[in-house]
Amino acid sequence: MFLDLTAGEVVNVSARAFRATSTLYSAPLFITMTDPTGSAEQHELTLLAGRFGDEVSVTPTSVGAPLQISVPEDGVYRFSFSEFVAPWDISVTAVPSPSVDPMNPEGGRGRLYATQWSFNAGTFASSGATDSDFYVVTPAGTEGSNYVWLLDFEGLAGYVYDVAGNSLGLPPPYSRTSQEAAVEGLGYGAFVPEHDVYLNLPVTALGPSATPVVTFDGVSGSGMTLEGAGGQFRFQSNVAGTYQVVIDTDRNGAFDPTTSDAVVAGSCKIGNNDAVWDGVDGFGASVPSSNVPYNARLYLRIGEFHFAGWDIETAKPGLSIVGVDPQTDAQWSTQMFWDDRAILTGDPNDDPAPPETVLDGVASGSTRHEWGNFHGAGPGNVAYVDTWVFGTESSDDHALEVHAAAADADGDGVTNAADSFPCDPALSSTLFVPAEGVSAAVFFEDLWPSPGDLDFNDLVLAYNYAFGLDSQGEVRVITVNLTPRAAGAGYHSGIGLVLPINSTLISNVTRLLGGEDAASHSWEAEGSGTLIRVLDDTRDLFLVEGQVILNTDPTKPVVNVNSVALRIELSSPVILSTEDVPFDLFTFRSTDVGHEIHLPKYHGTSYMNTGLFGTGIDGSIEGWWFVDRTGLPFALSVPAVSLYPLERLQIDELFPNIIGFAASAGTANTDYYSEGVVSENGFVAGSFGGAPPPPELLPISVVIGGTECGS
Repeated sequence: MFLDLTAGEVVNVSARAFRATSTLYSAPLFITMTDPTGSAEQHELTLLAGRFGDEVSVTPTSVGAPLQISVPEDGVYRFSFSEFVAPWDISVTAVPSPSVDPMNPEGGRGRLYATQWSFNAGTFASSGATDSDFYVVTPAGTEGSNYVWLLDFEGLAGYVYDVAGNSLGLPPPYSRTSQEAAVEGLGYGAFVPEHDVYLNLPVTALGPSATPVVTFDGVSGSGMTLEGAGGQFRFQSNVAGTYQVVIDTDRNGAFDPTTSDAVVAGSCKIGNNDAVWDGVDGFGASVPSSNVPYNARLYLRIGEFHFAGWDIETAKPGLSIVGVDPQTDAQWSTQMFWDDRAILTGDPNDDPAPPETVLDGVASGSTRHEWGNFHGAGPGNVAYVDTWVFGTESSDDHALEVHAAAADADGDGVTNAADSFPCDPALSSTLFVPAEGVSAAVFFEDLWPSPGDLDFNDLVLAYNYAFGLDSQGEVRVITVNLTPRAAGAGYHSGIGLVLPINSTLISNVTRLLGGEDAASHSWEAEGSGTLIRVLDDTRDLFLVEGQVILNTDPTKPVVNVNSVALRIELSSPVILSTEDVPFDLFTFRSTDVGHEIHLPKYHGTSYMNTGLFGTGIDGSIEGWWFVDRTGLPFALSVPAVSLYPLERLQIDELFPNIIGFAASAGTANTDYYSEGVVSENGFVAGSFGGAPPPPELLPISVVIGGTECGS
């Protein structure tokens, strides 16, 4: 149980242990209070008078000599008894008081709540039924707003049962329906409590402040999918709430989730949302292809509340859910919904009438959801009975085209079956370098043109390039996945990339950090190509602060990293040679962007401080740049993720054949990274175990686009 409290207030606790004994209780009873910081303290109570069996009859209108606890700070406090209790009372007063009145809380507002209340009535009979009110607080779409629902029970009889609420009811595909627990996956616990359930009108009640607005983009934004493929419905919402997509698959003009119409439901956030559809209708059959589009409607709701009563055999005359205005305490009727078709017993004395109210609902102020007749075999026996309401909703419609696999849905000349992107006319296939699910690497030595330690682990960068190709095999989208595996350097360095694509042909660049946090990213012309500064400081990707040498020293723990990815969209297709991958991927000093280090076939950008050439040990010649006087490059591209040198071990101690590679200007010993390797000189694990972080590769749906219609 939880209490909303303000510093200085007094919590008054009275209770009697629920013990099967005919004598007066004497053993101590305790309650534990946990404050907002997580600190707990235990208190002993003075027991209420009485014996086992008196529980119901002794609930007082005034409780004398309660345990009194003054709270030191504002916040939510948790309370738990040391054993089952009945009866009990927890009330809040501004100052210590010799007695409290549970029926009239001070201030008139409720403080006590739980996400689930569990009851043992000991009988199915009407004599043990519950006639009580509960108040449920649900989010209203924006911070600082909520709905308050009054859950009004009359004749609720379930022997042992729970009172709880959430935003969707049972998990999909059973959301917004009542179901027997015998259904696979729907045993006790399938309904997950979510909302705070108060015993009085909550002090936290605020009221709603937003009106939902939704924009429905349809499937994949194109409105097309393939028969049996399903996909993702995309939409934008101005509030956090719940959604329901209904596809009129029976074409009767009604969006009715109780028929064969396909339904997708879930929770949504502010901004962009995706709702995954499996391609089947409400009866589980694949929605057939058609020359005539289907109509789909998306409902966006705020304040949705489901009471899915577990194992409650009877509610007679039933339950009602009405809204409460927290400013005036006035109650207001809303439409109440249920769908009990899956739990009908066939006995008209037990079954709800009507069995479902999904389309239009019933007025909650004048109608109750009733079922059962005070015996153990009612419709709610070992079942969930769902009753729900919502605050307000908006909707948007979209046409849905379903195409056959043998057709060409996007009209690009490639049949749906052969097209990796059958609903995108700009894309047909994906080409990965070095291969799908595989990464290559670049090793940088950052002290050029100074000698340095030549361990080539100052920055170890794994890469994978994905090219989205059109039907002619020309590039329309490029994604660059980069994962720094090590940074064994004192300098902070950034990452840059020059692509052999005219900057006017690039329409958009998006950068993702750690596979998320997508944001638009800048680019600029670099001669006839395009320069993108991927990251100003690679250390921002390492998940540690203050450690200088990262993942090169075996005496230190391995540090995990985030990946960084670029998604580059082109306004016109281009032809690229994959032999040039990773293109001009380079590093620069974070504090001196003119101090660049490139792979030896590139001579630097227009920002490059060319005065560094010919100084120190630089041995650059035309076409073989950023090398020492022996021809050894200060940046090496390795076509596979491999070992890299331990800190302060020269690279030829790990890869002896690199000497011949350097002397030949890269024409001999090109397999130096895999042949003759002295593996004990490579970094394998840190002081607490754990290998260097593996390259992180994002799914095609993120890096290029959905590979199926509707994705």
